[in-house]
Amino acid sequence: MPVRFDLTTLLVEDVARTVAFYDAALGFAVRSERGEYVELVAGGARLAVYPRASFAALTDEPVRVGVSVTLGMHCDDRAEVDASFAHAVAHGARAVRAPAVTPWLRYAAFIADPDDHVIELSSPV
Repeated sequence: MPVRFDLTTLLVEDVARTVAFYDAALGFAVRSERGEYVELVAGGARLAVYPRASFAALTDEPVRVGVSVTLGMHCDDRAEVDASFAHAVAHGARAVRAPAVTPWLRYAAFIADPDDHVIELSSPV
């Protein structure tokens, strides 16, 4: 039976700080809150935030921290990439890579959120 991709959950140190960042820097709005779990939405995409320690307790597995996944955010054109990059950095994002054409032929910038999750802001070239 095929499954459908539905949601990305970020495991974070500070839920309130992360929610504030995604609101201010990228325009995500809170869709729902259930205890420590917060679900955000922007442009139809759902993003959940949950504490690392709570997830470790829930699953009885240690949470490994490291960059192995990036979040991709679509922009319509280069100007929107440039503006989104500047806006996000002004609202607390760490600049990972300034906007430029990538080897996979997208115009992209990379930023990191407060927990160092890498976010790609990209458009067609």
